[in-house]
This record gives sequence, structure tokens and C-alpha cells, in this order.
Amino acid sequence: MQALLTLVLLLSSLYAQTIVIQGTGYGATEGEALQKAKQDALAKGIGQTLISQTEVENFMVKKDLVLVKTLGNISKYKTIDKTTGPDGVVSLTIEAEVSEKGLREDLAALFILRESIGNPRIAVLILEENQGQMSSAAETELIQGFKDKGFEVVDPNQTLKYKESPEATKALGGDPEAAALLGSYVNAEVIIVGKSYATEADMSHHSAFKNSSMKSASATIQLKAINVSTRRILAASNEQGAMIHPNPETAGINAIKKAVQGLFQKKDHFFDKMTKAWQALANDGSIYSVEINAVHSFKTIKSIKSALQGKVSSMNQRSFNKPKLFLDVKFLGSVEDLCEKLDGISIADKKITVTGYMGNAIKLSIQ
Repeated sequence: MQALLTLVLLLSSLYAQTIVIQGTGYGATEGEALQKAKQDALAKGIGQTLISQTEVENFMVKKDLVLVKTLGNISKYKTIDKTTGPDGVVSLTIEAEVSEKGLREDLAALFILRESIGNPRIAVLILEENQGQMSSAAETELIQGFKDKGFEVVDPNQTLKYKESPEATKALGGDPEAAALLGSYVNAEVIIVGKSYATEADMSHHSAFKNSSMKSASATIQLKAINVSTRRILAASNEQGAMIHPNPETAGINAIKKAVQGLFQKKDHFFDKMTKAWQALANDGSIYSVEINAVHSFKTIKSIKSALQGKVSSMNQRSFNKPKLFLDVKFLGSVEDLCEKLDGISIADKKITVTGYMGNAIKLSIQ
């Protein structure tokens, strides 16, 4: 017996918007139909959260995997109507609820977005203190937050090796060039640098704390996320948190965790800013730094630029220091896609060859 299920799905997005989606599923059993109807409704809901053609195309390629990952968003449902037709087909209408964080924050569109921009590896380096002592609470919480969202994070032991380096000192002071250089050392596409500190707050004047062993701590965290290849700041934010505990150090750790969670969860805050910057890259393309070796004349430069027309969205010559030509090109796709476009292009009686790439930096040679 085939079962027909119509699903009315109420989707609560990250910013408390509600949309109604109908999904239909067929199956040999009611349970199978329910599963397929949920996926159908989710697919339509996800489609409404995508903002670019690139995201849509990536979703269609990876649809089955994305839907499996997002089924957990349906937290509960209730039956609204159930009928059985004369042919034995069951029609079941249910109302389902989606987790309050919504699809935009969860693995659906985020998974597609990560794939659209090449799933960047993230490195984290934070200078932090808790009650005057060295701490790693903010770094640990931040790393786990990105892992929970499916990102690949560089082993903190790798970045720790450079924590005392001159580049780290400059990076932690806010220098994006130094931060990007540090990120390249650990093969990251994005590096997050910043400072965090937690101190015990004086609550002696507060009546609720009189004759109590509870301590209050406040934490402040300042972060910058930097694209390693372009040296551009993706996001910059400050956040504060306060917590109480009998142990001031534990209160400080909890306050730090609360601050980091705010960076992930609040609208127009740190992670939201990073997501919007990545969406812009997915829509408009990324900037790639291209170094071309064995360029010996201005005539060859003109030939190279002519050959690249139509293969990249735009290009800008940064410098020419014989025999090397440096270009910034905008391209909608991954670094591997761009390398495939460039490798083998004819220049007079020679060809362009890809000799290496890392992050958004590509090395070519004319051979």
C-alpha cells in the first residue's frame, strides 16, 4: 500500500521568522512516507534560505547528504488530519516544529556555504588570562564551536608553537598582515586572533551576595577573523559575559564560555559576520593571488591578460618584476577549479603550467 503524506512544516529561522512549508512523501508504509515528506519539506525550507545560485547548485549536488544532516531540526510534530482514500492511499497532514536556531544557523545552508567556498581550515590563536593566570578557555570553546558547525580546525598545538613569535605578537596586537603570515605557517585559510580576560567583580555592595560564598566574574573577548590569502578582515567583534560560582576561577571560565557563545549565537555578531562575508565570496567570487614565472616582456603580459579574459571575473595587475608577474584575479569557484581553468592555456608557442597552490595563492609558470 502506498502512503501519501502532506507535511505542513513550521520553520523557525534564526531571527524568529516563521514560514509554512508543505511537503509530500510516498512510501510503502506510513513511516517511510513520513520520512520522505520531512525531507521534501526541509528541501523547500532550505531552498528559501539560500541566497545565491552557487548555494543552490551545491545544494542540488549534495541534497541527500544535507537533508540527512538537517532532519534533526524537526524536533516534534503533531497530526492535524488523517484520511484513507477508497484506493487505500493514506493522506496524513502533520504540523512539525523546527529547532529554534533554524536552518540558516544549522548544517543546511551552512554546509552548502562551506562547500561553496572550499571548506576553509580555521586556526585560532588567543592571548587570554583568567584571574591573572594564563588560560585557554576561550580558545577551547571557540574551537569546539567551529567543530560543532562542521569546520576543520587546525590542531591548537600547531599554533602554540608560534605563540611567542614576532608574528604572533603583531597578530595579537591586531596586525592582519602578521596574522595572515601566521595562518600560512599552519596551512590555514582563515585565522582567528584576539584577546580574552576574566576578572573577579566586586559584589560586596550587592545584598544578594552578603553572607554568601558565591563569587562573580566578568569576561571580555575581542576577536578578528582574517582571510589568510587576501589579508582581509572577515569579521571583528567584542563580547562580554558574567557568571557566578563559589570558585572565582571557575566563574571566570564560565563567563568566558558565555561570551564565546554570544559570538556564535547573536545576530550581526562575530560568526554571523563571518557567514555574511563568506556568502559574499560565494556570490561574487574569491580574490586569488596569482604569481606567474618566466614572464620576460610587456608583450607577454598583454598576451597573458588576453588569455585570461573570460576565464576569470576580473583581474588586477599588482606588480611586474622580471621574470615574475603578480595578478589578483576574482573567480567564482574553488582554487582547484581556477587551477584547472588556467593550466594548459596557450601563450604564443608556450603554455601556462600550474606549479603549486596554497589557500588562495597560485603559482604558475610559462613553459
